[in-house]
Amino acid sequence: MPRIRYFETAALIAIALLGAWIYHPFPPARALGRGESRTIESLQRIVVAQETFRAERGRYGFLEELGEADRLDGAKLVSHGDGAFEIDRTGYLFRVFLPTREGEATSSADPQAVDPVAAKTLYGVSAWPLRFDVTGRRVFYLHHDGEIFHTENLGEPYSGRTREPRWDAALRDGSLGLDGNPVADETHGADAKIWASLFGEDEEEDEDEDGEPRDRDGTETEDPASDRSRGDAASDQGRSS
Repeated sequence: MPRIRYFETAALIAIALLGAWIYHPFPPARALGRGESRTIESLQRIVVAQETFRAERGRYGFLEELGEADRLDGAKLVSHGDGAFEIDRTGYLFRVFLPTREGEATSSADPQAVDPVAAKTLYGVSAWPLRFDVTGRRVFYLHHDGEIFHTENLGEPYSGRTREPRWDAALRDGSLGLDGNPVADETHGADAKIWASLFGEDEEEDEDEDGEPRDRDGTETEDPASDRSRGDAASDQGRSS
């Protein structure tokens, strides 16, 4: 009898493990990383698509327009309604926001609601997990200058259509609209989450015309080796005299 119960218990455990594998066919870390990497690649693709679309139409376009104009390199758009799309089954939803005449932004793909002048220079893109902690965790925001920002999506997470970021979530002050409104970088956005540049800024050493490093006040930075050389030369001259 104990032996039979042992095999029954083992069988139940095996069934439970199989069910867990079906629900999470890939290890969570691997699945999350893959989804986020593909999402970043899709955002970079949108940057190129938007510039091409603007050159042809005179303004930036909604995601649906980019797809219809075949400016996404054949990427497949899966609509989730109301302007939200999944790109190539990344496990993320995307929205392109264009400025409105009222100083806000919309993703409704209604050209009548768009400010045609502001849409020549402004747009934003949000990308968030279709299923938080299953298809991804982080949320991304693409600024119209091509820079990508992200948040760890802590607190009440953005996930699918049940809770998605507003057009101004990553901006410092939504009341300013897309125009002249800086993205939150290492600080809170309008949604109270901490946002930061995805790749950061490469700090370049400031140099003068001759390639010599300068201090922050603009003065040329002295090379310690040169100082030592001048000091040695002065010492030799003192001994010779």
